[in-house]
Amino acid sequence: MLFPLPLHPTDPGLLHLDEPGKGGPLLSAALFADIPVYSDNPLTERAYGEWRVVAARLDPCFPTHAFLQSDPSKCRRQLRLVAQPHPEGMNGGGSDDNTIHLLYDLTQAQFDDLAARWVAPLQDQAGARGESLQVSPRMKSEGLQGAYANGIRALIKEFAGPDTLRQVTFMEGRGVAWEFGGFMVNAGAHTSIQIPGLDGGVSEVTTANNDAPFSTTPRSKVAAELAPLAGRFVSDGGIGSGSLVFDATPMQMQAALQRSLDVDNPLTDLHPDSLDCSVCHIANRARARAIRKGQSIQGLSRYENARRPTTVLNASAFGEETMEQRAFGYHFGGPVVNQRVANESAEVADLLEKRLSPP
Repeated sequence: MLFPLPLHPTDPGLLHLDEPGKGGPLLSAALFADIPVYSDNPLTERAYGEWRVVAARLDPCFPTHAFLQSDPSKCRRQLRLVAQPHPEGMNGGGSDDNTIHLLYDLTQAQFDDLAARWVAPLQDQAGARGESLQVSPRMKSEGLQGAYANGIRALIKEFAGPDTLRQVTFMEGRGVAWEFGGFMVNAGAHTSIQIPGLDGGVSEVTTANNDAPFSTTPRSKVAAELAPLAGRFVSDGGIGSGSLVFDATPMQMQAALQRSLDVDNPLTDLHPDSLDCSVCHIANRARARAIRKGQSIQGLSRYENARRPTTVLNASAFGEETMEQRAFGYHFGGPVVNQRVANESAEVADLLEKRLSPP
């Protein structure tokens, strides 16, 4: 669920990090201060009090819905929140290109209770089944002070807080580079997450986008498999002008396109616990750009949902380009939903409908 932005940055309606939740604030000031990319480079516009919760998601089986079939005991039932500083994109400092992802683990009973109460107000909406992930229509219609928004905020504060917070991940945007990392939380203490797919205890990974090509450092196996989609920038002699060319063979391009589709499929063994952070953020943008330049995914295997659209939403200034690293939230004041999030959300909607429908 993507929340609508307030009419003015000072208007109430979006939750702050210090909102009282289950056992304390949604994210304590102490834990926030330990996020290295923000504490190492403290900026007024992304100080603790500047962040707002812009989106929320329910997930009955994190990190992959494939576990529901292979080993349900591995499923982590979650309420997840996305926070950004100045999500309205109006402060001019580019601070909205930063994100904190808060993952709260729930018991089966807690999750079932939350899910039932979360979707109850929407069960009278005819045609809701056919909607793709977007800014919440009900919340947008009623406003952030309406009954529906008030109810969702109350549920978040009931289930999210220090008692249930188990994981924090982050993204820092630096113009043409983005740093990713995270830590696990247990009883208020935290340990850095070792980036999956990388050796040597790496806890942060960077994606850079210079001119048209992109690169990931250090590079995981899957990031290397996507590398043919990066291309090469060929200057035409002007300052910053030229074109992107792909040097890979057709077979290499098809393999990279297939791998990007696998990354976006919530039913594969590629998921947040097996991928480096950057890959989930760049796969669909790299693929979309390659398609615009003449590549094709016809005949390749991809996630499809016959009952729900999985349309991406991208109203940022960058659109579906590799300069846009946001997965879910806002950039330049425009809503953004990438392919992995859209696919996961369609799958979750099916699972919740099946679980909550009367026998």
